[in-house]
Amino acid sequence: MYTYKEHYKAARSNYMSKEIGKYKDLYDLRLEQDIFEKTDEYLDLVRKIGEQVHAKISNKDNIVENPWATHLNGWRDIKELHSLFDIIMPEIERVVFKSNAQIEILHSYRNKPNVSADSSWLWHYDDCPNEFLKLIIYLTDVTERNGCFQYLQNEKGEFPMVPTRRVHPRHTGQPFYFKGKRIPADEVEKRIKEGFSIKNLTGGVGTYALVHPNIYHRATVPLENTQPRECLFLFIRPALVKRGSYSDGIHSILPERNVKMYSLN
Repeated sequence: MYTYKEHYKAARSNYMSKEIGKYKDLYDLRLEQDIFEKTDEYLDLVRKIGEQVHAKISNKDNIVENPWATHLNGWRDIKELHSLFDIIMPEIERVVFKSNAQIEILHSYRNKPNVSADSSWLWHYDDCPNEFLKLIIYLTDVTERNGCFQYLQNEKGEFPMVPTRRVHPRHTGQPFYFKGKRIPADEVEKRIKEGFSIKNLTGGVGTYALVHPNIYHRATVPLENTQPRECLFLFIRPALVKRGSYSDGIHSILPERNVKMYSLN
């Protein structure tokens, strides 16, 4: 077993459930907001997680600053997070992956204003393996004014996506399809002329979307006098076997690691 695709095939063969649902496999998904139900239990957990994340970031409790966001590195003691994993992950496995899956990375952060030329405010793609999916969960109410996630989509429900060269764990992805994984403005304009429109992921606490990391997307700048977006970003990938807990083996922003790859296990 050498490639991510071979690993995913093996993970699917190990999975007990053979239920056929909306998705044949993870390769079919671009962006979806209807994987699991936003039950009262789900929303209650997300609200409690949001309160604790907000307090920790505000109190500078084990945080990491970068030019575009304040990351919470120390989220593991938020017990409601682990309960949340137990609710959402079985549905993601059943509906999309058709295999065991695990959360490889969890980033929890608050957007902040930024004008850096290499920031996530620019259109980009993550250059992840095609077997990675990213789950975004909003911990605050998010509008077009306070840092929402944006993407391109046309009326047919299609999403432009950038090819990746990351087919096995030792591949760096270079040379990148677009320099620095940033999508040039003229390329975005070309897509808009082809019928794609800029869409905003907005909504109240608990709003979520499961997305392919290599679609055209960007964050937006929170305007002054707004509460910047606080959110969870979970990078999820296939797993050969189910671990004892969905919380096992999740990486935070520190120690630093390559978030564009994972081991074939």
